[in-house]
Amino acid sequence: TPDQLKVVKRLAGTMVSSFDADAAGDSATKRSLALASSFDFERRIAHIPSGKDPADAVLENPEVWRATVADAQQVVEFYFDKALRQFDFRSVDGKKSISRMLLPYMRELTNEIEKAHWVGQLANRLQIPEASIWKELAVARNENPYQYHDADTKQEQKIQNRRELVEERLLALLSVVDEETKRRELPEVRLVFASDLHQKLFDALSVSTGQAVAPELQNQVELLRFKGEVLSQMTEHPGIELRVCSRELAKETIRERLVAVGIEIQKLEKEGKTEALAPLLQNFKELSQKLSENSVS
Repeated sequence: TPDQLKVVKRLAGTMVSSFDADAAGDSATKRSLALASSFDFERRIAHIPSGKDPADAVLENPEVWRATVADAQQVVEFYFDKALRQFDFRSVDGKKSISRMLLPYMRELTNEIEKAHWVGQLANRLQIPEASIWKELAVARNENPYQYHDADTKQEQKIQNRRELVEERLLALLSVVDEETKRRELPEVRLVFASDLHQKLFDALSVSTGQAVAPELQNQVELLRFKGEVLSQMTEHPGIELRVCSRELAKETIRERLVAVGIEIQKLEKEGKTEALAPLLQNFKELSQKLSENSVS
């Protein structure tokens, strides 16, 4: 999200995204890359084998993964290679398809020298005048639907985010696993949910409270049980999946606290209240460490 990127920008100037080549056209990927461009990140892409995710790649060979990240391609270079593999640059239709894939990422470049470089590369490969490409870039300069603007923040917050998906999955599993599994797999700390409804459902379903399901929650619980039964059929070890979801939710909670602390730090810096920064910076450091420890565990 924009707020998360504001915090991350304080820690690093380069963002490496990882996904397999087959998923590179995903709209969520385009949105995240465009948002990163809005905050002037140097954007690179680590190319992993088709059908694999980073976790699989790291488990199979950590050294290969490190080399993959080190060799991550600049965004336009990645899509340049992909477009030339996918389409015939000698045909008119192929030229149009290549341009359609590349121009949005070229348009996002904030460095004019870098942009001119890729205009020249594309014109040379397609054997067309550079002026034609510059014209296309200019025509659609303000048509990027993924570009970040402050006025869009409220609308983006309405989109179901990753945390909400994790919460729903956890609650669905919680509704079908036995009491022993709940005691074994849920963390000792009380999980915090984004919505009051999810919090009430967790409190009603978790073994820690022993509360009966309130009548007004009965319909939601029945729906969760249906989803949980489907997940149980799809998952070999529902208990382990419950543990994974609870850890992910704990990490999401820490991330959101990091965002809040980062915003407060920025506010105090702008107001010149440097004397009040020390405890916030220490809190930010502790939360970052805690997030790192949770990621490893």
